[in-house]
Amino acid sequence: MVRRLVGSMVQVATGKITMNEFSDLLNKNELKQKAFSAPPQGLILENVIYQK
Repeated sequence: MVRRLVGSMVQVATGKITMNEFSDLLNKNELKQKAFSAPPQGLILENVIYQK
């Protein structure tokens, strides 16, 4: 899911899709089908902070 979100946001940032198209992907739950995946290299979880 994170790779699809990041990949789609990169597509918006580079002008390949519009913000409206990205919004439609999220709102219509089409992210799994039509989203652009970011490569797995570089997407890491560095830290988690839990509230006490």
